[in-house]
Amino acid sequence: MKYDAVLEVDIKQVVLHKLKVAVNYRLPAHILANANLINYADETANTMIVQLKTLVTAGHWTEKINDSTKIEKIPQTWFDHFRIRFFPKFLTKRYPVKYRTIFTTSGTINNYWVFPEIPPHPDKNLSDFIMAYTSQKGRY
Repeated sequence: MKYDAVLEVDIKQVVLHKLKVAVNYRLPAHILANANLINYADETANTMIVQLKTLVTAGHWTEKINDSTKIEKIPQTWFDHFRIRFFPKFLTKRYPVKYRTIFTTSGTINNYWVFPEIPPHPDKNLSDFIMAYTSQKGRY
């Protein structure tokens, strides 16, 4: 192969350095008592994932959000939208618009108060203890 034009390439020198990186975080002993530390490689993103699983003290409450079903009618295609907007009424009566129905149901949300500084108690019902603790600390 013949090259009629000569490629001009500017070469810049770049110096790369190695850096050691560490992540330090202080965890209380009661967090580490029940902790599972898992690390694995994520080959797709070429990264390493470090996961710490443990038990913490938490309070739970639920909220109901309009526990009902909402029904909406939406035109089925873009052309049905076009006909609603631009066609005269006699044409929409002659050629009715097709609708699709969307049902939306709302439900409940689970909320948690998390207290990582309080060691987990073997008793499952800690609501009195947590409420007393929050009133002393001035939290809500």
